[in-house]
Amino acid sequence: MPEHLVVVFELIRIAWQDDVGGGGVETGTVMTSGLRGHINVLNPSQMSLEQGLETPVIADVILRGVPPQITIRESDQLRLIAPSYHPFINERWEVVGVTDPPMHPANRRGFRKFRVERIERTRGATQF
Repeated sequence: MPEHLVVVFELIRIAWQDDVGGGGVETGTVMTSGLRGHINVLNPSQMSLEQGLETPVIADVILRGVPPQITIRESDQLRLIAPSYHPFINERWEVVGVTDPPMHPANRRGFRKFRVERIERTRGATQF
């Protein structure tokens, strides 16, 4: 794996289904796996930390080689699946911003940049 593409993600498309009680159940479909990329976690400002504010964990993700038939949208999720020693292994990140590069979508060598937010789940939450 190239030195700057140090992590591997899988892309999950999120959908909601109604349950019998009138609520909603989150479901997901793995759209593709093996997306190589880089994740850069952004630190909160010192002022936010000093005030004791709870800030979400936000990161920039750069992916390379996304198949042209796969469209990554806001509210999709990226799950970090490799390497096994990474501190964010099996963590899910929700896509909150998509930046498409100014190149042809069929260019498989192109890089795509995303702004993501880590999803906080309770221990009892089911994983699909």
